[in-house]
Amino acid sequence: MGLLVRVDGNIDQVFAGLKNWEKLTRVASLNLLALISERIQNRGQRTDGALIGGGVYTKQWAKQRRKKGRQTAYIDLTMTGAMLDRGFTVILGENGWGLGFLDPKQGLKMEGLTKHFGDLVAPTEEEIRLALDDIQNAVRDVLS
Repeated sequence: MGLLVRVDGNIDQVFAGLKNWEKLTRVASLNLLALISERIQNRGQRTDGALIGGGVYTKQWAKQRRKKGRQTAYIDLTMTGAMLDRGFTVILGENGWGLGFLDPKQGLKMEGLTKHFGDLVAPTEEEIRLALDDIQNAVRDVLS
């Protein structure tokens, strides 16, 4: 395959066509948020693909969850929804959009869970690839 796009000069010129780079990185971050939340809440998986906590709740915690109508087939880190549904979100940082916790209490809760279970909210290789695909598609649209 031959050369598809030739870029001469400053790379900023390539992105000049992207009128709002922040909007693009926000969309990629929103997509990452959805992918990470789905992996944890619907599949009970850590960043490395392993089941959170081996996929098994303690008998006592499973009983508590059943009383509240929650599933117990795998660990989904969702009892009230405060941490993942309302706490983990897209935030604007120094270097653009990313993911984090606006509520320090929820961030500390995730830190404790990460120490206990391993990496949870870091994106997987596949999640990163999908976010990069979003950015590549937007750049392709601008250059075509």
